[in-house]
Amino acid sequence: LGHANQSQGAFRKSCDSYEQEVFINYGPLYEKVRVRKGYSFLPEDEQVDILEELRDEDVRDVLEMSMFSEMEVQKATNFLFLLFTEEPRSKFTDPLVLERALLCTAILQRTARRLFVDKDSDATTCQDNLTNTCKMLRKLVFVLLGMLNDGQGELHTLQAGGHFDELLRKILERQYSEEQLSKLGDFL
Repeated sequence: LGHANQSQGAFRKSCDSYEQEVFINYGPLYEKVRVRKGYSFLPEDEQVDILEELRDEDVRDVLEMSMFSEMEVQKATNFLFLLFTEEPRSKFTDPLVLERALLCTAILQRTARRLFVDKDSDATTCQDNLTNTCKMLRKLVFVLLGMLNDGQGELHTLQAGGHFDELLRKILERQYSEEQLSKLGDFL
């Protein structure tokens, strides 16, 4: 319920010939989203606890994506590719969304490369699928870097040079604290 685009302003509905703004309470499960987006009404100490919980969830997500199967990598890649390469791309302007998409793409790129190397040479269909997936991921990284105005920056240079592990490390360092990075252990 509400506008698809927040720029349309408050969601208002006529009721008894009066126009009222409609507010929706999504309940306590939505509080993590409110904290992440910075509009929670919880006391600061409770928000700090939730942010720490969210950081731990982020680390678990990174580790989970690194263990995706071939099919999971392909499905996630197709989803992100369509989402960020189809027009209009202007619907994605929030740097947080773009940074998280870049992180997911870099992890998927690393996972796809691991799967590609682990495949038997007889499995040509799987290799072809992974090759196409790797190409899509490579293009997607460049698209996201362009959207983040890093068109010719350090990350672009790493991607263009095929330094995928270093690219992923730099992206993680941009988004994660030292403590979070240490929890990734062998992944890095």
